[in-house]
Amino acid sequence: MPYLFLYIICILFLVLSQIVNTKYRKTCIQFVFLFLALFSGLRDNVGIDYSTYVELFDDAIKGNEVEIKEYGFVLLMRFIGLIGGTKQLLFLVCSIITNVFFYKFIIRLDPKYYFGATLVYITVGPFYLTSLNLIRQYVAMGIFIYSITFIQQRKFIRYAVALLLAGFCFHLSVLLFIPLYFILCRKIKWISKLELFLVFTVGSKIFIYFISLTPFGVYLNMIFSPPSLFLVILFGSISLYFIYKEAKSDFNEDYRVFFNMNFFSFLLLSLLAVNNGFLSELILRMNNYFMLSMIFLIPYIVYEQKKQISKISYAYFLLFFLSIYFFKNSILDGESISLLPYDIDINLFY
Repeated sequence: MPYLFLYIICILFLVLSQIVNTKYRKTCIQFVFLFLALFSGLRDNVGIDYSTYVELFDDAIKGNEVEIKEYGFVLLMRFIGLIGGTKQLLFLVCSIITNVFFYKFIIRLDPKYYFGATLVYITVGPFYLTSLNLIRQYVAMGIFIYSITFIQQRKFIRYAVALLLAGFCFHLSVLLFIPLYFILCRKIKWISKLELFLVFTVGSKIFIYFISLTPFGVYLNMIFSPPSLFLVILFGSISLYFIYKEAKSDFNEDYRVFFNMNFFSFLLLSLLAVNNGFLSELILRMNNYFMLSMIFLIPYIVYEQKKQISKISYAYFLLFFLSIYFFKNSILDGESISLLPYDIDINLFY
């Protein structure tokens, strides 16, 4: 079972990072991300979009028209073809870029969060495992979460340039997050949060009702696709808990950006819940960006427990729960989401 092997190797290095000398902690985390990059980059026919990218690569190296808007990605494919690379080299390059940026984000956190943040990235379904399916978007997401540092440092130009490059080269959706620079670092008043919640729930319900009264109402049935109720309830509950903790605790102002991202994630999940999946695919994809806040917030909540017994209890519960969640996605549901069967292709050049 390849995913069991992946899990064991990563856990061993994560545990090792906690017992070795502090100066070697980053090295252990680097080995984890190296293994993650290779596992993803050398996969063969794994992932829902795998065949689509094979076709895109073939069109690019043959000089045919490529049906994507991100021209930088087309140039990348043609460059790989020019140096004699195969489609597998493309997957490996994308995997390396994705995991390097997620690594660089985590390694900028306080060292006490390394273990938890990396574990969340590996085990929570919408993160590492989904990167095997949504390749270009997760490269863009890696660049986005790394660029959160520029929001904390109030460096708009760097933030904007990073996201512009990510949009040009990998996925245009990331461009929508450039204006959020001016929101994510600010303290949002609770009355404003309530107003936004009402707009996203009651307001959207009214909006959809009025659409149904028009000739365009016939199209609503074409764009309703109810998401997994389990996922909406699970992540909605977690987001709501983080909102509660934000209200009850004092925290470093640099962390406000993560709490704000979590709040917007809660809004999108609420939108899905009250409208029975209206535009669910689009909303879930956009929510993937906001949910990245959980990579930090989950271990943060554990370490902020005042009592040692509470901290230990939280840590063991999360390790158990996240492990079960990982095996459910990768093994039990693996075939349905094209993660299984898992094969390897090491032919990087013709």
